[in-house]
Amino acid sequence: MLNPLRWLKARRQAPVPLVLYTKRGCCLCDEMKDQLARARLSRPYELSEVDIEADARLSELYGRSIPVLEIGGRVAFKGRIGAGELERKFERLAHAWSSGASAEES
Repeated sequence: MLNPLRWLKARRQAPVPLVLYTKRGCCLCDEMKDQLARARLSRPYELSEVDIEADARLSELYGRSIPVLEIGGRVAFKGRIGAGELERKFERLAHAWSSGASAEES
């Protein structure tokens, strides 16, 4: 069993997981990736892109909302974002993720 303090320390040092739900040819998705590149984020992150067209459930869930960005396992944005808005929300959700807070707590 992993010591909770060691787990928290390891999580604070790990890159924050970001998931971008996208599809081929999505200009808003490209814009969101540009905003991510411009944002001055407080800590490293690891971006994964998920093509919603490869999964019927995701296509149903996010088909009219893409791009959708998850930060630390929580949906943070749908559609357009600005770099400043991204920085503020990233800070809050990255902190919640690294401290192990649930969605209701943050």
